[in-house]
Amino acid sequence: MRRLQSARSNQFKQKTDTIYVKISDKEIKCTIVRHSNRKSIKVLVNKGTVKVFVPSKASDKQIKSLLTQHGAKIYDILEKEVRQKEELIEKISLGEYYIAYLGKKIPVTSTESLEVPIRFEEHEIKINKRYIDYADVLLNRLLRKKAEEYIPERTKYIAYKNGFKFARVKIKDTKTRWGSCSSKGTISLNWRLIMAPVEVIDYVIIHELAHTVEMNHSKKFWEVVGRHFPNWKLGRDWLRKNGHNLSIP
Repeated sequence: MRRLQSARSNQFKQKTDTIYVKISDKEIKCTIVRHSNRKSIKVLVNKGTVKVFVPSKASDKQIKSLLTQHGAKIYDILEKEVRQKEELIEKISLGEYYIAYLGKKIPVTSTESLEVPIRFEEHEIKINKRYIDYADVLLNRLLRKKAEEYIPERTKYIAYKNGFKFARVKIKDTKTRWGSCSSKGTISLNWRLIMAPVEVIDYVIIHELAHTVEMNHSKKFWEVVGRHFPNWKLGRDWLRKNGHNLSIP
């Protein structure tokens, strides 16, 4: 059995290296992730980094050609991120920036008197001025920590109250899903939900708990959701309309 497992784990190999590509007269560092099971090339630009996922046999020449071809778009995304970060820092410095926490607007300000990089006080988030350049990172970490404290406990409470059973809760950083439920009863929830109103968080929790009963989106599944959360359409529609705003530049 161990030999079989070892063979399976080695079946798909991954290798990471770095190349530099000249885009708009700038040398852009790109992390190349080669995977033996990959069939196509995918480029991911996020938080100032460029990651390129490629088949293991793709040559540097092919990769550089693709990146050069889409260079303008990559450069625009990187520049937009820089501008967003500059605007974030300026707004915090002027006391004009707010984030959502459990659906409520919380002011974010900077101060010289803080002994730690960031602190969540009762109705305000304060950032040490010495760390203002890392405000986006600090805010993301703070809210994720809050999500890890609040969402699992809320899930346990709702499950107990409504008679659901599940294995455990995971808080994840996902881009396209608010939650999921595995066949083994593991509930995974997006940490960005901590910015949504409590009713919306509850809807997503109920939605995933309902999958412990019906692992599909059939009529029976929605009947289960409706029994425990009659206004589920309001939660779903709120996320469709406002979900893209649950982020920090």
